[in-house]
Order: sequence, then structure tokens, then C-alpha cells
Amino acid sequence: MKIMKSIILSTIIFISFCVNSSAQSTERFIRIIGNAKTESVADKLMIVLSLSEVEPNEYRKIPYRSYDEVYKEFVQNIEGLGYLEKNLTPIFAQSKKYQKTRTESYNLLIEAKDYGKISDLKIEGFKLTSSKYYHSSNDDSIEESLALEAIRDAERKAKSLCDKIDKKLGKILNIEDTSSGCCNNLGEQKKQVISKAYKVTITFELLD
Repeated sequence: MKIMKSIILSTIIFISFCVNSSAQSTERFIRIIGNAKTESVADKLMIVLSLSEVEPNEYRKIPYRSYDEVYKEFVQNIEGLGYLEKNLTPIFAQSKKYQKTRTESYNLLIEAKDYGKISDLKIEGFKLTSSKYYHSSNDDSIEESLALEAIRDAERKAKSLCDKIDKKLGKILNIEDTSSGCCNNLGEQKKQVISKAYKVTITFELLD
């Protein structure tokens, strides 16, 4: 999976002042939202396909083919692309009471580059019914990297603002992270490229 990260320039910045009445002093702070972004580019597809018994058709000159014949030919073709029979996951229909011919449906996880080769298979009784891009779950290091990038983004913007108002940036007083877990369990998606934003709200001490 290819990961591309970029910092979102748009920010929401506001300065808050609160009064500490017990100490008879003013505590000043600045709260900044830091942003980061990642893109997940799927390199796999989850396809749904059906394999059916073929009724004879004299007009189209199509002979009868049993379900087993269709299944065997399809398996031979996908094995030529590097997939195994065990990679086919059966989808169990709720009812086959009214089916005139035997039809079975399967899921198959494939490389995106092989989609055209499979969809173009000329096998009577084979039908590709749907497909979705499959995004593997990101590891924890990706999310950790995004969090640190968002913190750096907030710090950069806070320093820039302090320079303009002739103040100094102090220590971090609080970090609010509302994006934890944003990049996990992406799974099946309609789009090949999925964008995920990471956001943290950081409160910095404001010094003279």
C-alpha cells in the first residue's frame, strides 16, 4: 500500500484568556488545531462472481455444460494467474428453491492489476457481478506518524501567530486527540484512493 501524507493548511485558530482569581493573575494560552492527512491507495479488489450450470441453446450453438465443468474451467484459469482454488470463498444464498439451474456465488480477493484478465474470461456460465477495492489495515506506526505530524503542524502555526502578536510560545498545556483509530479497518471501499484526516487540538502556554 502506498501512503502519501500532506499537511492541511486550513486552520482554526483562536486565543483564549482566562483569569485565575485565586492567584490574582491572568493565565494566557493559545489553542491551535493541527492537521495531517494520509492517503490509502488500494492495490487489491474483492470481487463477487457466479458460476452456473449452462442450459443448451441451439440458436447460439451453446451445448449443455454442468456446473462442475464450469467450475473446473474457471479454477484452471485463475490458477494460471497465480490464485488457488482455496482462495474462492463461497457465498451461501438464502434460498435456491426457484433456481432452474445450479448457480453458486463466490468472493475472490485479487490484485487490482488482474481485474481485467479475470473480467475478460470467456467462460460460459461465469459472471462477474460486482467488485470493491480492498484496503489493508494500516499498522500503528502510520497513525503515530500522523499524530506527530499534526502536533508539528499546530506548533508551527502557533509560533507563527506568536511572532505576529509579539509573544513567546510556552509549554504544551493540553492535547486533545479526536482522530485515534482513523486509519484502521478500512476494508472494502468503492474508491481506490481513500483520504483520511488526522486532527489534534493543542493548548500552548502564552508568554510575554
